[in-house]
Amino acid sequence: MAYNSDGFERMAQRFVNTVYFKDELGDIHFSSTCTFVRFRGEFFTIFAAHAIPNTNEDISLMGHLGTDGKFYSITEISKGHKVYKEHDLVICNTTGPLELKNYFDLDVKDSLIGFRKNIMTWIGFPKKKATEKYHRTKASDAHIKAELSMLDDGVLKWNNARYLMVQSKIKVNNHAEIIGRFDTKNVQYKYEGPKDNAYSLKGMSGGAIFFEPNNRDLTDASSEQLFRFAGIGLEHRKNQDIKGASRKLVTGLLCDYIDSNLASMTTMDFVITIK
Repeated sequence: MAYNSDGFERMAQRFVNTVYFKDELGDIHFSSTCTFVRFRGEFFTIFAAHAIPNTNEDISLMGHLGTDGKFYSITEISKGHKVYKEHDLVICNTTGPLELKNYFDLDVKDSLIGFRKNIMTWIGFPKKKATEKYHRTKASDAHIKAELSMLDDGVLKWNNARYLMVQSKIKVNNHAEIIGRFDTKNVQYKYEGPKDNAYSLKGMSGGAIFFEPNNRDLTDASSEQLFRFAGIGLEHRKNQDIKGASRKLVTGLLCDYIDSNLASMTTMDFVITIK
C-alpha cells in the first residue's frame, strides 16, 4: 500500500501518537495527540490536561491502541505522572521508549543554527481525520486490528487517524508560551489541494511544535539534525492564533517532575512494545 507522506513527514509523525480514552461502558473514544520527549535519561509522554475526560485528573482511562488490537492505559506503561493543570499539560514518565517512535532529546542544545527559526510546525491528529469512537460492540481486538494496513516498506500503518502538519510564522516565543497563527480560510494542502475551509485542528492538542531545518535532505541525517523541539501545541483560538507551551516551559516542568520524584525513579528502562 502506498502512503501520501514523504520521508521527512514520516519521521516527524513518529514523534507523536494518538491518545484514546475508554469509558466505563467499554466504548473507546479518540481524545487527542501526545508527544514523546527524552530528558536527563528519562522517557516522557506529554499531552494536554484538558483532554482528561473527568474532573478528578484520573488518566488511567487514557491510552494507546496496540497493533494487537488491545487498549493500553498510559498508566500501565508509566513509572508515574503529574498533571500541571495551570499549564494545561500532563507529563507521564514511561518505563522506557515506545518501540518505533522518535523522541525529541531535550538534553541537546537548542541552537537554531541551520533551522528556520521564524517558522514553527505543529503536528498532530485532527479529530475530523480520525475514527472518533469505537462502540463497545466494535471495540474487540479483531475490529481494531482491522484498522491496520502494511506500507510498501513493510511497516504497519494505522488507518484510523491521519496526521496533519501546520506551519505558521511565530508571533511569540518566550519562557511560557509559543504562539503562531493559522488562517482557516482558503487553505492549500500538499496532498489534498486547495480547500475553502481548513480542517478543524481540534484533536491536535498535545502535538509537538518544532522547527524545521533549512534543508530537509534526509541523507545520513539524524532526527536531531532535522527537528528542533519548540514546544507543545495546545489550542487553536477563535482569533486564528495557535497557542502552545514553549520549550522553556516544558523543560522547566520536566525538571520539576524529576526533582520531585527522584526517590521513585529507576535507571532500568526498557523498550515498550505495544504489539
